[in-house]
Amino acid sequence: MPQKLKLSGTETKLSHCVTSGEPLDLRTGVSEHDDVMCAPTWAEERCIRAEVLTSLLLRIEQVTHGNLPVLSLSGVRITGRIILGGANIVTALLLDQCYLDEAPDLSYTRTRSIRIIKSRLPGLYARHVTVDGRLDLSNTVVHGRLMLVNAHITDELIMNGSKLHNPTGWTLFAGGITVDGALFGRHGFESLGGIRLAGAHLNGGIFLEHARLSITSGDVLVGDDLKVEGRMVCDGLVAEGGIRLPGARINGRLSWDGAIIHANDTALDFRRLVAEDLLLAPAEPIDGIVDLGSARVSVFSDIPAMWPSDMRLDGFTYDSLIALREHAGRDGKIAEYISNSTSTAAEVLPARDRLAWLMHTSSGYRPQPYEQLALFYRRVGHDDEGRKVLLAKQRHRRSTLNLAGKVWSYLLDWSVGYGYRPWLAALWLAALIIVGTTVFAWWPPSALSPGAAPQFDPFAYTINLLLPVGQFIQPNQWDLSGIERWFAYALVGAGWLLATTVIAGVARVLNRS
Repeated sequence: MPQKLKLSGTETKLSHCVTSGEPLDLRTGVSEHDDVMCAPTWAEERCIRAEVLTSLLLRIEQVTHGNLPVLSLSGVRITGRIILGGANIVTALLLDQCYLDEAPDLSYTRTRSIRIIKSRLPGLYARHVTVDGRLDLSNTVVHGRLMLVNAHITDELIMNGSKLHNPTGWTLFAGGITVDGALFGRHGFESLGGIRLAGAHLNGGIFLEHARLSITSGDVLVGDDLKVEGRMVCDGLVAEGGIRLPGARINGRLSWDGAIIHANDTALDFRRLVAEDLLLAPAEPIDGIVDLGSARVSVFSDIPAMWPSDMRLDGFTYDSLIALREHAGRDGKIAEYISNSTSTAAEVLPARDRLAWLMHTSSGYRPQPYEQLALFYRRVGHDDEGRKVLLAKQRHRRSTLNLAGKVWSYLLDWSVGYGYRPWLAALWLAALIIVGTTVFAWWPPSALSPGAAPQFDPFAYTINLLLPVGQFIQPNQWDLSGIERWFAYALVGAGWLLATTVIAGVARVLNRS
């Protein structure tokens, strides 16, 4: 301890505690007297200068060997600013029910575990800090910014029950942070202001169950290119502001069961997200855009009754779609949605319902969401449902065509169902056979060689015109003229179109993929 620092009685006691390894507890045991929000009125005997505490921490580094004690303070007000930039602190620090006048500066410091619990903190500057252990801020009120850019925490980052307040800025600014354990923000954790985790690596997961995030304007959680090993659990989270996770990779489940999210523009930005399992089951429809553009998940689960009004699904790919009926019950399990279609499995919605899901967008026609949904149905063995999706795709595409394209599109739809309803083409063929047989029965053509021609058969002659396989039923020995000739030409053209469609439809049935 530098001689120029004249120690108060409390500071002298702290110096002895450092030497003996005992904690310094100045709490009175009376809750109203120990409330950290009343710390500005605490007596001088409960105050310790930041420069004294800094000196003691550095002194421990210099003179202590072997197993190191925890420097533990309880019920203390720390005046001034703790500055340890670039130091190597070899003891753990515990501040319990303490009040800090100024935000500590731990930038570029290497230290052991830090626990600041049930305390009042005006922010923390810890850029490039290395914490060999745990950073625990449980039940602490922070008025200001937690600056943890490019920090490295070898254990867990814990903020359970903490209240972070910085309404017009960032409460937790931790871009590039690496946490070898998990990040916890449970049990009443609140953030009034934005949380920035861009480029962060959370190797034990992130848990924000029932947290409350809000901001006056902008996004409450920004995690561009976030990497999470394990789960990211946001069940019951309440967010007033957008959540951005573009390019994030979640090597586990990303869960939003029972969440409530309100935003003025984009509520969930999941563009280019990669996750093993995405559960989107909010307690109420999300207020704002849900953007899943170019996201990739193995399993996507949602609740039809809670679909957001505006989703962006262009480029979104998935291996499995699971529809859920309701939120987790008392047993903690989410029940599967029971389909009202006997042709599909219990966890797979029929195409007509999933097509309604695709229509929950304001971005207009996009072909990829239809193709992806059809691919899913074919993968699970429901080719008929896949054809319904592709038919709906063509009908939606019609809205983007010019007048001539729309006319031709309607013709293809009514006649052959764009090739996805081969049975419709067969019906048209049957109808044309009946019409052709009737017309030629009433107005039969004359024979080219009256003496050599066989007896005219209107049914066989109509089939001969409709089937594009050559003149094998009845030779072309009849003379057509006037309207009959044009009618025959129309039958030939219709036959080529419809027969080709029937053949293509049969081929699709026989060659399932």
